[in-house]
Parts: sequence; structure tokens; C-alpha cells
Amino acid sequence: MDMPEHTLLSLYPEVPMIAPERPCWAVYEYWVNNEEGQLLKPGVYWHAYKHPVGRRKSGDEQRLCIVDEWVSTPVTVAARTIDSYDGSHGRRLRLLTDDGVRELIIAMEVFSGSGKKVLRQLFSMGAIIAIKKRSQFMEYLLEQQPADLLTISSRQGVHAPGLFVSPNGMRGNDPSFNGSTHLARGVDRFAVKTQAQIDAEDRQILASLSDFIDKHGSSRFSCIKHDTTDLKVHNRAGYWEVTGERRLYLFNKPALIEAGNGHSLSRIIKALEGVGGLAKRDSDRKRHTKKYRLPGGGSAGLYVIDPEAINGESTR
Repeated sequence: MDMPEHTLLSLYPEVPMIAPERPCWAVYEYWVNNEEGQLLKPGVYWHAYKHPVGRRKSGDEQRLCIVDEWVSTPVTVAARTIDSYDGSHGRRLRLLTDDGVRELIIAMEVFSGSGKKVLRQLFSMGAIIAIKKRSQFMEYLLEQQPADLLTISSRQGVHAPGLFVSPNGMRGNDPSFNGSTHLARGVDRFAVKTQAQIDAEDRQILASLSDFIDKHGSSRFSCIKHDTTDLKVHNRAGYWEVTGERRLYLFNKPALIEAGNGHSLSRIIKALEGVGGLAKRDSDRKRHTKKYRLPGGGSAGLYVIDPEAINGESTR
């Protein structure tokens, strides 16, 4: 099958000429000429071939036409990312908009769904994506595998030996962060959501926990220090204890997940840690529970929740 013939004469000599290895993706932040001298505006393109329209007469040589499908304004997948806090992977995007260059970090988990949240965020930042090309645009993002790896974090604190995230960015001298691995400011992270959206999700989780305690605090919890052998607690969620003037609620794992209203345990823990909602834990910092001896015998690791902290009332 013969390939299309291309003219090397550009109709716009001051504009760079491209010769992509079709089929392929490409992104241009400036105007370019294709192999036939056609002017292409900046953006993300799918370069391919197609058969000409109409039936081919017998004996005619079959020629292919080049196709340059504009998908969106320039969006470059600049780097892969990994969050030092939870190990989640993502991609760092570079957008060229009317307002200049902007950057966004998305989590890979967005590709498990429709990607509407990412598209909405990109539009709000000034990107334009063709209506009928939006699923194709998500395929473009997914297929890119940049060489650079960017270490990021969504939380302040120590995330690795010699690595600390402050409000002004990461600081550290850990030799494991070298080569094509870079440190990114924690305040610049957008994991599928903007930071405001992450905070809103935290508040939603904390509100669900608070509502659960208000609703079931007297019916599904009992005092950890009293013998409850004769006390019937249906569908027990845990226990409570008084420390100073505060009542703390000691959740078992199933109840905490239930109270999180559909969020995963790890996501609930992250929201709690963000406000100091875990009042006690064992000395092993990898555990988020504290081991208690139960009134009826035996012991269990329980999640110690401070209602004042999750309601923003704690003065500690």
C-alpha cells in the first residue's frame, strides 16, 4: 500500500514544519505546518492516515490521506508523580492557556472513571477540549509515559528520612531522591481535585463521623471501663472513655468505615489526621489504633476519635 506523497514546500515558511511518525499523538505550543504545508494551530493532535472518500476504481493505486485531528489546546504530560505520603501515582500536566502557562497534578485513579472531574478542572483553568474528543483526550493523557518522576506530597510533616514538607515546600537531602526524581512543593499538588476540593472532602468525612456519633453515641457505644456483661449493645460500634473533660469514642474498624459514609478506611484516617482527630494510638506509628482491654475479656485495637477535634472545637 503506497504512502501519501508529501510536498516539502511550506506555505508558511516562517512556521516550523513537522513530520510525525503516524499514527501518533503530538502536542504543539505554537503554530506548525504539516507535511503538505497545511497550517495547524497550537494544541494536542492525533496524527494518522485515512482512506480517501469514494470507491477506488479497479487498477488504481490506493493512496492514503493524512489526518490531523485537533483534540484540545496545548496540554503536555510533563512528568509522572508519586505522593510520598500515601504512594499514590499521578501525572503532572502543563497547560498553555490565554493566561499563560499553568500546571496541574492529577491522580491516576481518575482513569478508573469517566474523568469528568479532571475535565471540569482543566476547563476552569482555561483549557479547551473538543466536545466530541473528550474521551480521546483522556486516552491521550493515559498513554503518555514521561521519563521524569516527580515526588510530591499533599501533607505537611516528615515523609522520608531527611525530607520535610513545610507550607513553603519540600526540604531535604535524602540521597534516594536523585536522578530524574525531583521534589515538588506540597502546596502545588492537585490530586484529581484542587486543594479546596480535597479540604471539602475532608470536611464531608468529618461531618459524617460527627453525625454518626450524635446518632449512635448512646446506643452503640458503652463505657470501656465498666463491666458490660449484662448490658446489651446491638450492633456495637465501639466504646467510649472520658479523658479529662473530653469524651473519646473508641471505634472498631467496621463501624469507622460505616461512619465514613462510603469512603475507604485510609481516606478516613487521612481526614482524621489532618485535624488531629485520632486522640490516642500505640507507640508504633504505623498503626492508627490503640490496644484496649475489653470489659468482657480479651483485647482489641480501637480507633480513638476526639469529637471536639473533628468538629473544630479542640483547644489542645
